[in-house]
Amino acid sequence: MLFVVPGGLGRVTGGNVYDAAVADAMRGRGWTVEVRDDPNASGRWDVAVVDSLAFRQGRPQTSVPYVPLAHQLPSAAAGYPEPTVQERDVLRFASLVVTASDWLRDHFRPYVGAEIVAVHPGRDRAWAADGPAPDADAILCIANAQPGKGVPETIDAFSRANLDEVRLLLVGDMAAHPEESVRVRDALASSRGRVETAGVVAAATLSGLYAEARALLIASRYEGRPIAVIEAMASGVPVVGFDVPGLRELVRPGRDGLLAGDGDVDDLASSLRDLVGDRILAAAMGRAARRRALEWPTWEETGGRFADLVAGLLEGQPNAAR
Repeated sequence: MLFVVPGGLGRVTGGNVYDAAVADAMRGRGWTVEVRDDPNASGRWDVAVVDSLAFRQGRPQTSVPYVPLAHQLPSAAAGYPEPTVQERDVLRFASLVVTASDWLRDHFRPYVGAEIVAVHPGRDRAWAADGPAPDADAILCIANAQPGKGVPETIDAFSRANLDEVRLLLVGDMAAHPEESVRVRDALASSRGRVETAGVVAAATLSGLYAEARALLIASRYEGRPIAVIEAMASGVPVVGFDVPGLRELVRPGRDGLLAGDGDVDDLASSLRDLVGDRILAAAMGRAARRRALEWPTWEETGGRFADLVAGLLEGQPNAAR
């Protein structure tokens, strides 16, 4: 299998976590998986899988089946109303399309002639199996400082909420994008609340941080099916974020957390203040979130389902690698 992933699998992002689980599942079934940047890399493959970050390069010029694996639509994440020519090209000629979420599956239908299947991310890479500790005092933000992820808005909302009893803990690469990193530094400089940075952490460390959390605060304006939200909910941590499709698919407002008006930082701050100020409500939402999330797949199940789909796609086809 040729796996086209720009930048490889070394970065700690939700998409890379998903890609690594898929690659591991294929290798576990005896496949050779080669990860490349170029969809037209030389080699003899049975199938190619194209991560959504590679859609900008257009479809692979190959005679073997290829499968776009969409964690997002890059043009939509950048704020464009319609897919680019390259994105349409990748989707139009695919043999199968796999999306990380139901809403992406439905969004792609006008552009795809092949079958589209949603294979949801796993919930158990990092999570607090015993739930939050009684003395949990952190509001978690788990995101790299990339455009659209809303780290500066998260800091601003926390500051506006004026919560003395908790701290905001930023987890992720705060230098991931030059311009966004400047916005993060400016937001930190003007914040009135207690804000700490943890950087990029291992899964075991992140599990411990979920146990310290009173809530997950996310100000992203675009998400596919965010893994941090899944893991927080599995940990019994309620979520506060904007009412955008990727969160709306996971969080039931008033039951698992609170969703503010899209882009309304004041509303986000008010929602966070309401949740943190009522520990009984927050605990009830955390329990409901946990019950809901434990019905979602593990990473082993996610990888296995993807491998089954690839095997089904190739049934009855000649072995293109021979």
